[in-house]
Amino acid sequence: MSPDATLETRIDRRSARTPSNARSTPLIHFIIRLTIASCVVFSISARPAQSAITPQLIQRCKSATVYISDSDRLASGSGVCIDTRGYFATNAHVVDAIDGKILVTVNPGESSYKQYEATVVARSAKDDLAILFVENAAQLTALELPDDVGVTEGQEVIALGFPFGSGLATDGSDELSVSVNVARVSALHSESGGVQQIEFDSQLNPGNSGGPVVNLDGQIIGIAQSILIFVSEKETKNLGVNFAVATRRLQALMTRPEIVVSRVQTPYLDTPLEIDFKFKQPAQPALFTGNFVN
Repeated sequence: MSPDATLETRIDRRSARTPSNARSTPLIHFIIRLTIASCVVFSISARPAQSAITPQLIQRCKSATVYISDSDRLASGSGVCIDTRGYFATNAHVVDAIDGKILVTVNPGESSYKQYEATVVARSAKDDLAILFVENAAQLTALELPDDVGVTEGQEVIALGFPFGSGLATDGSDELSVSVNVARVSALHSESGGVQQIEFDSQLNPGNSGGPVVNLDGQIIGIAQSILIFVSEKETKNLGVNFAVATRRLQALMTRPEIVVSRVQTPYLDTPLEIDFKFKQPAQPALFTGNFVN
């Protein structure tokens, strides 16, 4: 799946050195910010003021990180379980790229792996976030999504996911493994009095989109979204600059008030319909249910 070149592009044009009688050819350099659907990364490090990175912490974070794809794995990304009742968070651009059934694979590559068909129950194109729901899911591991988690520049974080999707599966098999990377928060981008986006260093790649970025207490601080790459006529280079959607934006999507609309009539259609639907937001993620009634 091709990443979307969505945000900023900077072009630097310079003349190449050529003999005096030769035509000068401009070199074009691009720095492009790309969304990274089809992959998730984990960053890990320890600092004195934080909890230590332990095998137990890594295993818990890996167990909560899921692989999201279509049935053919032509489009894929990462996600994270945020509620053991069957709710998962990812990027909107991850699910938008999937044509057909959305499949969530829990514990891929493990003997305990399970695959479920998921439904999008909440989505925000503006925030590039989506919440998925899976029915009858059992024995899920969820990561904590605190109402207010402090994030500071220089803080070490863990980013998890599935870079390049199934492209890194073991040769001759369909088995996937969660990738875990170490990263450090580089900058906090704020708006309207709160952090909206977290910039951090690491080497995320396509497929990391939607994966969790967590602190050393295993709490989600953001959802991996995009990277910066350098593109020239000679090379394409990952600059190691990554962006995550801050947790507060996910919390806002999850806490939408309940809206109930019943028996809305459509008199101007050739065949009038009555629509009975509900957008329900309990204390946890949103749940949409709807029925069309003749």
